[in-house]
Amino acid sequence: MKKIINFLKTDIKIINSYFLFAIILIILVCVGYSSYALFSFTKTSTNVIEGVVGDLSKSLDTSGANKPVLASNMIPVYYDKTNNVWKKADAKNSDEKNRWYSYESSGTNKGMWANAVTVTNASRSKYLNANIGTSINMNDITTMWVWIPRFNAVTPSNYNGGQQMRPGAINVTFVKQNKTAIDAFTFGNKELSGFWYGKFETSHTTLAPGQVYNNLGCSNETCSNANGIIIKPSAKILINNNVSNYFFAARSMAQENNSFGFVSSEVNIHLSKNSEWGAVAYLTQSIYGRCTSSNACTEVAYNNDTSYTTGHGGSYLISSYEKSLAASTTGTIYGIYDMSGGKGEYVMGVYADPNGKPRSGSSESYNSGFTGMLYDGTMYSGVPFPDSKYYNLYTGNSYQGHALTETSRWYGDYAGFISSNGVWFIRGSDFNKYEDNYDINGIFAHYWDFLYERGSYSSRFVITNE
Repeated sequence: MKKIINFLKTDIKIINSYFLFAIILIILVCVGYSSYALFSFTKTSTNVIEGVVGDLSKSLDTSGANKPVLASNMIPVYYDKTNNVWKKADAKNSDEKNRWYSYESSGTNKGMWANAVTVTNASRSKYLNANIGTSINMNDITTMWVWIPRFNAVTPSNYNGGQQMRPGAINVTFVKQNKTAIDAFTFGNKELSGFWYGKFETSHTTLAPGQVYNNLGCSNETCSNANGIIIKPSAKILINNNVSNYFFAARSMAQENNSFGFVSSEVNIHLSKNSEWGAVAYLTQSIYGRCTSSNACTEVAYNNDTSYTTGHGGSYLISSYEKSLAASTTGTIYGIYDMSGGKGEYVMGVYADPNGKPRSGSSESYNSGFTGMLYDGTMYSGVPFPDSKYYNLYTGNSYQGHALTETSRWYGDYAGFISSNGVWFIRGSDFNKYEDNYDINGIFAHYWDFLYERGSYSSRFVITNE
């Protein structure tokens, strides 16, 4: 009792110091215990550990595929088949109810490649700020894209060349950005984690699909007609334009004040290279696409709509993309359409002249629109060819690595190589075209063109992030 009385007589400043010390000690103990518990949990839990600070959600996809890279205007989406509508997905891909993607080789979510959309200026803020699970009206969508993650691939050597009516699966391995991959994932000096591929062939809101040649009128990267580009289902495929028109239309989609909301510092939009088409074909012919095992694969069905409408095909002629799943690269609604049938597509794959430069075409009337040597050795003066990162240049009559020689005649698809006469590669083609009893259409079909039929071909656009 005497000690207590003496303590109470102690100066109040000393008493306060004792209390302060006690409080600090309690706080330190609590922090230490919490830290220990947190780190112990992250080491042992399978649900928490993410590479980004502050993001403790783990993706539901365990395939090893690189996660999609969204530009600031792009909205991740999934398809609600109960209500037949696309909805805003969980970009972290950690919410099962609003799952965005799965590149798994089996299971209920097989073939759920990542999809993303852009929307109109009027609706963009609404959807970007909307809650996950919000329905996105198809009328508000301007373009749709599918993510192709970086991978390396090995084609079965016994399938190289010759007619393979039932080819097996291509051996695809998803790899990180610093690991060896097929050259479609090298863009200039940059190694890509993946790229976005147009989900459908290119269409337009106002331009007639096939009446006036070169009605896009695009010869530079500020082409106003590019603002009318659409990439969506049940639209008339845009044709009647030469290669340079399609190329500059794609490049103009990121011009200042564009209608899609793209920012040029975030994306590079361009006409598909032949190597990029080949990458999609490889992934399609793998266990992550249409194959269920190493020797059980199915062919992508034709878009056999005679009115040349995007997203149609398979057993539901002139129907809808929701019912034309056989014409998708995955056999699901999440795949890429129109890669077999529809209209043949120009890709940026061109033959070299004797000086190692890309050729332009066959004559003054039939050419790509780019400056270059013609078949007779004279020069055509058009718009300059772009940087070499935008095209594949070929010098011989075969090539391994772009779904060309190594997949020749697969599914009976036609295989024709470019030359000094027919200088430009066409992929996919019309569903009703044949050559030497082979289908010119088909995801593995490739052939050369004089560019005589410049009005017959379509295009496919690609986004890389740089």
